[in-house]
Amino acid sequence: MKTFGASAPLKVLQKEFGFTTGHVVEAAKAQLAQVKMNMRVAVASDHAGFSLKETVLVYLRGLGHTWKIWALVTRPVDYPDFAEAVAIAVLSQRVERAVLICGSGVGASVAANKFRGIRAGLCHDTYSAHQGVEHDHMNCWCWVVG
Repeated sequence: MKTFGASAPLKVLQKEFGFTTGHVVEAAKAQLAQVKMNMRVAVASDHAGFSLKETVLVYLRGLGHTWKIWALVTRPVDYPDFAEAVAIAVLSQRVERAVLICGSGVGASVAANKFRGIRAGLCHDTYSAHQGVEHDHMNCWCWVVG
């Protein structure tokens, strides 16, 4: 199996694994539709995840969830700062779940998992998201966007 850098572009993931932004959006929608209504969700992204974050926010709003946004910018940002912010929000119980969106998803996942009590997982599809929540008690979803 080939190894990919931490910031493998979506084109590489599409070619090697068939991942598309559409798959990620559908996976996020499927998981968010299964959570209890009025869940408080923290949402953050780096600049690469800006457009996907807007899609997630619209979907959350449609489901009746409340959310708090971090990193509403299109300029480059330091994603570990936003991973820390959502981790603290989850750990302090200001929110119940977090969604982190970054160029690879890996960096956000690694940064969030540095906090005891955070269980962040990289999700590419509905199966990985469902398994992460149901079997691993994931409380932070990390989505990849190219």
